[in-house]
Amino acid sequence: MNRAVLILDAIVRQQDHSDAILKAWVSPKRNPLRKAIHEARKDLPEISKFLATDKNSGAKMSCEALFGELSDFWSEAASKRLESHVVRDMVSAYYPAACALKMGDRMRDVFEGARKVVETWAPDSE
Repeated sequence: MNRAVLILDAIVRQQDHSDAILKAWVSPKRNPLRKAIHEARKDLPEISKFLATDKNSGAKMSCEALFGELSDFWSEAASKRLESHVVRDMVSAYYPAACALKMGDRMRDVFEGARKVVETWAPDSE
């Protein structure tokens, strides 16, 4: 789910301008969501916990709380309110494609596929 959230965030917040490969782009130094939350957003604890969790640690999280925070965060950047159920549906719809990505995939191609999901679920947010 991590990849799906990171990529969709870049589309929704119009931070989808990289031509790096996926492996480099997901790093904390380059990824827009990780940078934004780490640098300035202490008011989003579920997103912070989600980003800090080691994927092998088995940490327990509330997905609904995460989607609620993403809803608030993404709505700040979108031209309309993105309700938490819309965020959940976007992540669910994009998750299979995100899992199929290879670490060497170019972000311009990754973003192209993800934009279709955002256009379907939140057409006015680009």
